[in-house]
Amino acid sequence: MNDGLDDSGLPNPDPMEEMRPVPAPVKGRLKLRVVFVVFSLMLCALVYRLFDLQILSADEHRAAGRRQYEQKVRLAPDRGRMLDRNGNSIALTISRMSIAVDPNMVEYPDSIARQLSAITGKPDSVYTQKIQRSTGSFVWLERALDEVHLSPLADMKDEGLIRTWEKRRTYAHQHRAAQVVGFTDIDNRGVSGLELEADTLLKGAPGYTILQRDGRGKLRPTSDAPLIQPRNGRDIQLTLDMSMQGIVESELLAGIGASGALSGTVVALQPNTGEILAIASYPGFDPNNFTEATNEQMRNRAINDMYEPGSTFKTIMAAMLLEEGLLTPSDTVETYGGKYEYGDVTIEDDHPIDSATFRDALVQSSNVVFATQSQQFSDMKFYKYVRDFGFGIYSGVDLPGEVRGIVKKPRQYDKTTKMYMAHGYQLAVTALQLTSAYAAIANGGLVMKPYIIKAVSDDGDMREVSPQQIRRVVSKSTCDSVTSMLVQVVKDGTGTMAAVQGMHIAGKTGTAQQLVDGKYARGYYTSSFAGFFPAENPQIAMVVMLDRPKRGFYGGAVSAPIFGKIARRLAASGSVTIDRKTQREESQNSNGDSATMPLIIGMTVAEARENLGPIGLRLPLGLPEGYIVSQKIAPGTRLAKGTHVTSSVVSLSQEQRDSVLISDGHTTSFDRHPDVRGMSSRYAMRIVHELGYASRVVGSGFVRRAEWPRGTTGTVTLYLR
Repeated sequence: MNDGLDDSGLPNPDPMEEMRPVPAPVKGRLKLRVVFVVFSLMLCALVYRLFDLQILSADEHRAAGRRQYEQKVRLAPDRGRMLDRNGNSIALTISRMSIAVDPNMVEYPDSIARQLSAITGKPDSVYTQKIQRSTGSFVWLERALDEVHLSPLADMKDEGLIRTWEKRRTYAHQHRAAQVVGFTDIDNRGVSGLELEADTLLKGAPGYTILQRDGRGKLRPTSDAPLIQPRNGRDIQLTLDMSMQGIVESELLAGIGASGALSGTVVALQPNTGEILAIASYPGFDPNNFTEATNEQMRNRAINDMYEPGSTFKTIMAAMLLEEGLLTPSDTVETYGGKYEYGDVTIEDDHPIDSATFRDALVQSSNVVFATQSQQFSDMKFYKYVRDFGFGIYSGVDLPGEVRGIVKKPRQYDKTTKMYMAHGYQLAVTALQLTSAYAAIANGGLVMKPYIIKAVSDDGDMREVSPQQIRRVVSKSTCDSVTSMLVQVVKDGTGTMAAVQGMHIAGKTGTAQQLVDGKYARGYYTSSFAGFFPAENPQIAMVVMLDRPKRGFYGGAVSAPIFGKIARRLAASGSVTIDRKTQREESQNSNGDSATMPLIIGMTVAEARENLGPIGLRLPLGLPEGYIVSQKIAPGTRLAKGTHVTSSVVSLSQEQRDSVLISDGHTTSFDRHPDVRGMSSRYAMRIVHELGYASRVVGSGFVRRAEWPRGTTGTVTLYLR
């Protein structure tokens, strides 16, 4: 019987009691607790997030915000100028317009492409593809365009079109001294030449400012934006004389054209300081359009190329022999009949001489004499002299890419090494090294460090670089003797085609066969002429080197005329001071009834009268004041005293006077024509008409080339560019 108790005697639970629902207040409190916990966690997360945003990551988020509405804009500095020794600009910075777009905002891409195509000549598709393929918000279309062509784009309304000014390098003299000056890339960084070598001086330091975006996404300046001004690059002044450089380059180009040479180089130094006055290499290029240039055109052959110097090295050998007291200029030397055999080696002269003094041996360029005389030196002493003159070592010139040349060390000598080196074989030199060695003879025996940076700006002032003496290699008395011998080379020896009327030239020819596939090959020559002038007061030491001339190959035939023409033009332009008294004395002849016609091209009428009067020659009366650009009687012609000299006179500026091509009285029928290249058509035509010719002009701009008729009359065709 169920009495309400279980077996243990406790009350039996009511089974229906477990099935009764929980009262509503208890269930509501449970949900409230859950919601409270959830909201508490959310609040904690929100507080932490606010703490993180405002305190822990505040700087990072502020920067991100600024990136959305602010942009740091780089302010490019002006690259420092390059000036020549007279303060004329060589390289300077200008502003050019560049075109870009924001592909996400551009409205008329096809129209922009068409306008740029009309300016550059490139297909429209070049620009449309750039825009379509871009994944960012900025893409360059063209950079550094000439503003005069941009008027259609300047007026175009397009939210995505970006027009900006950029600093760009420009070269005032185009191809002139291009390998020396070098060029910069699209971002104004130095790539070659002095632009590379002096980049740290020239480039300056950029500045910046902050621009803010407006509601339409356009960047605009604000009055409180920070501004750091750029620091412009420093100006550098070079030792180059760009007027002289132009003369050197034009004569080198003409000489290469006449000889058919593959390439060539000319270096001109100031002997007493080592300053490089001109340095030219052919072929050349225009650094304003460097993308079209080849490596051959950009190479500075004066310091990048090595040559066996040939007979120009005999001057160094002569100085060594005189300095050691082994010979004097008047000593008789053994010539061996122009042929010397030493074991299985034979050394020969091009034009044998039977007996000679040491002076004669240099004047006639005897290989045999210099080869045999070299044996008087020990290997070590011979090597030391060669090195002391600057061969086989770096000159230290402030230009990139200099090679050191090749000079064997004494342990590498064999029984013939000195014999071959004595006349310019079995060693390799640069044109700059050879010029520096001749400069040492010119200045009395001091090897000077060649340099091309003359001064650097510092807070507005130009601080000059001081010349640096390297060493004394021979005595002044030795140099005087060698100079006298070199003058004789030009007067009576192999260098007569370098002679200049009224000025003493000291110089030496060189002709060296080149190695081809390990053998010296006929038809492959380095033809050179090295020297300095005026001999009694040397102001310029110079070397002319031609590589593989085809129409004549002797240095005396192809390089010496270039040297002489350059010297003559420099004298006529006033770049070299010559002794007018010496000129008058040389023009006089022992025959009292005649006189030798001097060079008067480049003189003023007054100067010409002053020089002609004392030797008994006359200019016609009534000539206008101006410069003489042509003389009908060639220099060196014998004339009866009292002869009236016919000439053409025209008023020229100093720059145009520098461009007059001086006659050398030698090979071509064009020698007595003035060089009008680089002149405006108006001035060129005036000179042509003064000479009695008619003229025809082809093209526009400045004269690139002139074709002269064979006779004394006819039409001169002026090709302009």
